[in-house]
Amino acid sequence: MEITEVRVKLMSDPNDRLMGFCSITLDGSFVIRDLKIIQGGKGCFVAMPSRRLMDRCSR
Repeated sequence: MEITEVRVKLMSDPNDRLMGFCSITLDGSFVIRDLKIIQGGKGCFVAMPSRRLMDRCSR
């Protein structure tokens, strides 16, 4: 399995622990959207999306 695309959207507030969001594409077909990039005590880490979708989306 290969990471074929990464998109990063950085946040503008440097004092916030939430540094930005990203989406990754695996093998050109499986997309994980809205991963959170967070500044932790031991460095940066990526958290999985944690929101519930109210409606089905057509993405």
